[in-house]
Amino acid sequence: MDFLTNASHYIPRMFKQRNSFRSRTIASRQPSTSVLQSPEITFTTRSRRSHKRFPSFSIQAMPFTDSSEDEGIILSSSPSKAELPESEAYIAPCERRISNTRPFYLINETIPSLETGMSKIEFGVRSSDFTPLAFKTVINPVDAERETSFLRKVEGLSNVIQLLDTFEDDKKRSVLVLPVLRRLNLLKLDLIDVSKYAGQLAKALHGIHNRNIVHMDVTLSNLMADDDNNLVLIDFGLSTLLNDDTNCRSCGTPGYIAPEVFEPNFKPTPKVDVFGAGVILGCMLQPYITGCDLQYLGGSMVRSTTTEGIIAKLDSFVARGNGDGLLHPTGSVYSYGQHAGVDAPLIVYQAAELLSLMLQTTPGERPTSGKILSHPFIQASLRPELQHLFDGTDYTTFEERRHMMEIYERQRLSSESLCYYDD
Repeated sequence: MDFLTNASHYIPRMFKQRNSFRSRTIASRQPSTSVLQSPEITFTTRSRRSHKRFPSFSIQAMPFTDSSEDEGIILSSSPSKAELPESEAYIAPCERRISNTRPFYLINETIPSLETGMSKIEFGVRSSDFTPLAFKTVINPVDAERETSFLRKVEGLSNVIQLLDTFEDDKKRSVLVLPVLRRLNLLKLDLIDVSKYAGQLAKALHGIHNRNIVHMDVTLSNLMADDDNNLVLIDFGLSTLLNDDTNCRSCGTPGYIAPEVFEPNFKPTPKVDVFGAGVILGCMLQPYITGCDLQYLGGSMVRSTTTEGIIAKLDSFVARGNGDGLLHPTGSVYSYGQHAGVDAPLIVYQAAELLSLMLQTTPGERPTSGKILSHPFIQASLRPELQHLFDGTDYTTFEERRHMMEIYERQRLSSESLCYYDD
């Protein structure tokens, strides 16, 4: 009976296996001279949901020999040792299958889904290895085919969402299986991180543009982060091919749409995505560039006249840091240095110059994604020998310094507005 008492502590482990009941050995070293005999003990289980009878399980006592290897109680399955099919595997009460054709995909109903008028995103796992996954159900079959096509075209690109699988659910709706990403916080960043994420976004755009794809909806909400905190560009639902106006829809997210999209006979070009990336860069740079109205970028009421006013202020800001031409290239090599007469680190003025170029209302005046990657503001975070240019530009330090400068500026303006009267 001691054997039965000890074995009962191991029985609950049998029910912790979610997908299959496998043969296993519970090691229990005993003296080599002992022999353990006991009749077979059988357990029968039923599925909590389907009430289907599972194969019975038995615990058998095995004799010990003089072998030096560990031997003990063997937990075996009868009448067959074959694993249960996925359709017979246990499902937790909070889970459900998304399709009978993919029984190994389980939706976790405790995680809130994300729904729009065009799609629904649910979260779950792949039961074979418990990999977290996102399942995007696209309502319109035409939109589903379109997005699937573009996701297949961007396969293997860095900083771009990757399609893992696609199938139809039991309601004949297309489901895209995607990796689970987390929200990317692009506010209150150190300036070197602004440069890093701007470079990763430019790299993603450079990759898709080389495959003749225009994203058409580059916004903050379409940027996520992977497990290594790298930027990932998502949602190709509005994407189109380069210069292909047959499927192009003049839409996007207000505040991020390039001005030329609203023009008659518009044909999509990569410069549309560069403008959206410029708006994102402006949002990230807001704490570092003051007096240029960057807080309006991304707003739904922003018009071309507003953007042109922001560009004019940026150009004026850049001119203050360009006294000896440090912001402009000499041949193909950019010059770096510390300008003595400016009130911010040189790298801030380089960031403002890049932002001004990306926001140009005329498409031809915007740089390509390749040119953005070679700009000194982006290169400074990629090249270790240049990262000293970010000294003093962490968010906390710069914010304190900026606050003091604003106090000084208000005092200066107040003193200039004083009026003196003679008796």
